[in-house]
Amino acid sequence: MGKVPYVGKGANASVQISEDVARKYESGDIKRQVEAYEKSIKLGHGVLVLAHAEGNFFTNKAYNSIGGITPWMRDYFITVGLASPSDIKIPHSSYLTYDNDPISVKNGAGEIVRNPKR
Repeated sequence: MGKVPYVGKGANASVQISEDVARKYESGDIKRQVEAYEKSIKLGHGVLVLAHAEGNFFTNKAYNSIGGITPWMRDYFITVGLASPSDIKIPHSSYLTYDNDPISVKNGAGEIVRNPKR
């Protein structure tokens, strides 16, 4: 990695640099995900993504954003989202949470799964 330029002064400068670096790596990671998904679909396979927590955000970006998978391939892409903090649902997918995990129930992404061991 090259030298990161100094932005601003004080504590906010390090936060800005950290966010810029995170965005750079995030976009590269999502691009690699999309390439792998598209390669699999072109080989005649479907894609099943098991995403947990924040991984649901990355899966959403890989599915439906600029640079995301080609629209015709979306019919071959399914997600099982666990404890998703996102309120976005990918078609033909399932989103689950336990009754003691309020995040995805409150935002409407998950279905309550009763946990008898609670």
